[in-house]
Amino acid sequence: MGAAGSSALFGLPAPRLLPQSWPRWLGVAAVGLAAVALGAVGWRCARPRRRRRLQQVGTVAQLWIYPIKSCKGVSVSEAECTALGLRSGHLRD
Repeated sequence: MGAAGSSALFGLPAPRLLPQSWPRWLGVAAVGLAAVALGAVGWRCARPRRRRRLQQVGTVAQLWIYPIKSCKGVSVSEAECTALGLRSGHLRD
């Protein structure tokens, strides 16, 4: 016999996973909250993006490369920006 059958032998009610007294509005509120959240995400993804105009915030006065971090830097007039850092000729930052 299973757990429900053995409790029926002793005159006890069968155990339930969720109580029957939960209000119905709780489930409706959960579904409504999920719908609002999905709608907000959809609206955010669907709306057109505005392009921002670039604004100059400063200029570069000097550019230095430090091939050895604790030593003196080398001043350069231009450098290439790579994934590993700045590079100017044989110097790498």
